[in-house]
Amino acid sequence: MLAIKETYMFEIKDKDLAGRIGILRTPHGRIETPYMFPVINPRKQDVAIDEIIRIGFNALITNAWLVKKYYGNNISKIHEILGHKGPIMTDSGAYQELQYGYVDVDPIEIIEYQKKIGSDIAVILDKPTPPNATLDEALSSVKTTIDRALQAIEFIENTNQLWVLPIQGAPYIKALKLALEKSMDPRLYNAYSIYAIGSPTKLLERYDYRTIVRIVAYVKSRIPPDKPVHLFGAGHPMIIPFMVALGVDLFDSASYILYARDERLMLSNGTVRLNELGYLPCTCPVCSKYTARELKEAPYRERVKLIALHNLYKIIEEIKRVKQAIREGRLWELLEEKAHSHPSLYEAFKELVKYSKYLEKMDPSFKGIVHGMFLYDYYSLKRPEILRHNERVFKRYKPRKNMIVLVPLDTRLKERLDKLYNIIGKALVGTEEYEIVFYTPFIGLVPKPLLGVYPLFQFEAPLSPSKNILSRLIKILKKFIDKAIDSNKTVVLITFRDIEWSMYIREALKSIVSKDIVLEVHDS
Repeated sequence: MLAIKETYMFEIKDKDLAGRIGILRTPHGRIETPYMFPVINPRKQDVAIDEIIRIGFNALITNAWLVKKYYGNNISKIHEILGHKGPIMTDSGAYQELQYGYVDVDPIEIIEYQKKIGSDIAVILDKPTPPNATLDEALSSVKTTIDRALQAIEFIENTNQLWVLPIQGAPYIKALKLALEKSMDPRLYNAYSIYAIGSPTKLLERYDYRTIVRIVAYVKSRIPPDKPVHLFGAGHPMIIPFMVALGVDLFDSASYILYARDERLMLSNGTVRLNELGYLPCTCPVCSKYTARELKEAPYRERVKLIALHNLYKIIEEIKRVKQAIREGRLWELLEEKAHSHPSLYEAFKELVKYSKYLEKMDPSFKGIVHGMFLYDYYSLKRPEILRHNERVFKRYKPRKNMIVLVPLDTRLKERLDKLYNIIGKALVGTEEYEIVFYTPFIGLVPKPLLGVYPLFQFEAPLSPSKNILSRLIKILKKFIDKAIDSNKTVVLITFRDIEWSMYIREALKSIVSKDIVLEVHDS
């Protein structure tokens, strides 16, 4: 359990990769992360708040600057204005400053206003980095944000609210580095409960998910893990799993209603326009009740509301899907599946793979609910479980017997181990004592005593792995065999004719390893 601010805490319940399921406690209730705050206009709501709550969203975000503009200073608490008893987050008007170039409010004034209206989570008036900013402009936005954050401390440190420290400077790594260095100032670290990454809205609109992955990975890998991290302006189901996998806990977005006004429906793998549809694409209550034709013929305001509800259903469906993947230790597999649903997501996944060492560091070695791994292609080799296993085998495994028998293992032989051991025993009758080490394309080397250890035996993989996967296995075997022979061990490499990849391995090793290796070919 990790303390954030007095009695308000962020408690991590489950983890996979850098993603986590957590409980964020606020004055008006708990928020289970990962979570996306639907953006609410404080005066005009196309979708009633009680309908949003019924879908499954228990916390909302609205704009304190707009509340002040509409209602002035003579108002009650924000929970009464919105008619919502659960957690409410307020932004400060920084996005409007970015959009219009100016907001008629002072940074301290908007802090005092958020204190007055009783926001559970509140954001200081930062200086967002413009979408097409130069490096100098990005550095300037970082400096202004940090200066305002420091000035705000004396006004926020004795409140029971959770205050958000924005990290600006994206997409420039130099600017992000400066922002992160400054944000680690103990004064800021102790005063702010949540760190937030500056809005990638324009990148999201361009489907530039690769750049967003690079930004988030850089920032998240440098923020202490006890701080929840919010990503401003991200709320499309397409990108949520990738951001969660990198460690983002909170999101906010008005995209559900903005897309609806443009008659666009969100899907897990993209966005479609209503006029392109002959059939509605899912089984949410909206798509189950109406046909595409009925929705097209509905009055515009009703049509916008229904599409917005559909979009909210898809967002919360994706969040639940991500949470279940975290529980089962299958978040990587979800990313692989998503990567093949859209080219921009494939690019995002390739970028994410570059940070596999970071993900392995954050990924728990031991998990509660686990399922067998599904392994597909070369990118599956970057899973934390596989990276961790191969590193440990070479560091820790020391053969005790003088003879090492290398045996191929694929999903077919996993069901016939007794027969396999009998074949090996007959082949090596009369020889000295030996120990068995299995080799398999995706996992690498598996000493027999580890065969039952998760996930070394609990996996499904193609029977015909690609050449780049086999090339990696050849390198692993060569390194192991050379090391064993240097230690005066006898190495026997067994292959089976009906395991074609093992014959490929045999031919490749014949020319690159010591002649001291014994090659055995058998029918399995």
